[in-house]
Amino acid sequence: MAKNRITPIILAGGNGTRLWPASREAMPKQFCDLGFGETLFQTTLLRVENRMLFNPPIIVCNESHANVVTTQADALGIELGKIICEPAGRDT
Repeated sequence: MAKNRITPIILAGGNGTRLWPASREAMPKQFCDLGFGETLFQTTLLRVENRMLFNPPIIVCNESHANVVTTQADALGIELGKIICEPAGRDT
């Protein structure tokens, strides 16, 4: 990681229970396209894509969503730093 750049940490946990039935445990709201062309997660990635200002982001998510994180980042051509999988949800 380059010095003098911000390393974003994106919290992408959650089960999507509040936006049911549009979101659900397998595909919570942050990974759903709610009609804007990108998901909320992808919109967040686009905010930190400038490599002059930001290092690749670190993503914190549920282990069951790690593949969705990778797939959605790849669809935008955005390099990720690390994916940290939370061992258990804690309603934070």
